[in-house]
Amino acid sequence: MIKGSAVGFVAVMLWGALVLGQGCSTEAFFTSSDGRSTVERVVLQEISAAREMLEIAVESITSDRLCDAVLQVHDRGVEVRVLLGREDAGASFGELERLVSGGVPVRRLGADQRFAHRFAIVDRSLILTGSYAWSDGSTENVVESLLRIRCEQGLTDDPVRVYLKEFERLWEGSREATLSSDSPAFLVAPVSIAYVDLETQCIVLLNSSAKALDVSGWALSDLEAQYVFPSETVIPTNDPVRFCAERFNPTGDPDGLYLDPDGDEVFLSTPEGVIVDERSW
Repeated sequence: MIKGSAVGFVAVMLWGALVLGQGCSTEAFFTSSDGRSTVERVVLQEISAAREMLEIAVESITSDRLCDAVLQVHDRGVEVRVLLGREDAGASFGELERLVSGGVPVRRLGADQRFAHRFAIVDRSLILTGSYAWSDGSTENVVESLLRIRCEQGLTDDPVRVYLKEFERLWEGSREATLSSDSPAFLVAPVSIAYVDLETQCIVLLNSSAKALDVSGWALSDLEAQYVFPSETVIPTNDPVRFCAERFNPTGDPDGLYLDPDGDEVFLSTPEGVIVDERSW
């Protein structure tokens, strides 16, 4: 009985693979074997290649690179929609603020719904799905998977249509994501990490507001150590300011703030501990 059931199961699986193979190709990637950077690169590649439409349904986006790619695609004129989890699901305020401010339509699920979807639909012909979280490098030790399904356009029963139907169903039942005047992202948006110079070990901050900003008590951190800005530290308006190792780690302390060229992250936070921006590589 067990043997017969097993044979039947295998037959069903083979039939499903043959049906999918008639008009679709499938590739699997794993962070345990391919590496997390490879999996992220696949996602970045497919997002950046979008020509007409991009639908994303994930609990949250905390990766700067992925957020940058979504914004760039939107700026090119691609129709982008992003569906995120409820407000207490751990979404990064920094990425949410950037997407909303950049004009990307973003919606959230209701407070009574737990969002576990992680998928994207590119040009209505490709699906990226799996357990891979659209997060930064702080989760290197998590084993994740990504499935890339590419189908010929015009098929009547391809899996893209199934995913798109689910996206539309959730989109219609969700609400528009907005930034209120008391949200952390709104309050701290003027100052950001413009870029990180790994060769010179410098972090460049930019104040995009109309007046100078006092960041006394704010901090730069890599989750292992932090540098707190001393009193009367001011960031002028629209004039990038470099904070280099001779300032945030002058003694070269191995346990101090260090920008590892092989992979690291840096966070900018307020005295209250609210993370206002982050960079990972």
